Amino acid sequence: MAVEDYTTYTETTDNNSRISLVGTNHIDFDTRRSTDSDDEVWLYNDRGVDHFGDFEHKVDCKYNNFAWAGIVWGLSNAEDQLLDADPHIGVMMYDDIYLRELYSTTQYLDSWTGVVGTWYYLTIKKVGTALTCKIYDNANREAGDLLATLSLTLHADHKFRYIYGCSTWWYSSTLRSSNLDIENLDLQEGWRGKFCGVTNPGKINGVSVANIAKVNGVASS
Repeated sequence: MAVEDYTTYTETTDNNSRISLVGTNHIDFDTRRSTDSDDEVWLYNDRGVDHFGDFEHKVDCKYNNFAWAGIVWGLSNAEDQLLDADPHIGVMMYDDIYLRELYSTTQYLDSWTGVVGTWYYLTIKKVGTALTCKIYDNANREAGDLLATLSLTLHADHKFRYIYGCSTWWYSSTLRSSNLDIENLDLQEGWRGKFCGVTNPGKINGVSVANIAKVNGVASS
């Protein structure tokens, strides 16, 4: 599956350049806590109502210090930073890596302690109310070591509209700042079956597999 192009995502007004780089597949993110509301920023994409039900997403991330928290992946139904969007689910990096649900103003967490300056390779999966985040030490996931599995039983079988490449975790207090690297978000959407024994062909009769509804007038099954 193709990784997401972050340059197609919407970036909120970022007067202080907290999202310092948005590359095709990479984000440099300076998440900050301060008294300046301009430090509330997020990068998101609208996929349509109830787009995300059950899923498996992959993303790579690294925190270069942990003076303050930042979201490296998340889903919600509101165009807002993920501190405020209720309900939402997300992965937050701070002193630990947190899998998080916000539901009816209460947060629910599972966490694992990582190491500053180390890349982690996440596989986040939702099936009904079961949400897991597997943390690997290798971009090939199963080819490396599984370091931890975070899990939550969600308080509803959420369906979400917005996917977040990153989001701040801001409120008015003493200045703190952390730098995060985020890249290679893969939503693993599109063709997942076989056609004439071929898994995930690039095109069938010139039609992109991601857009196939019919092939020569025959509805896909």
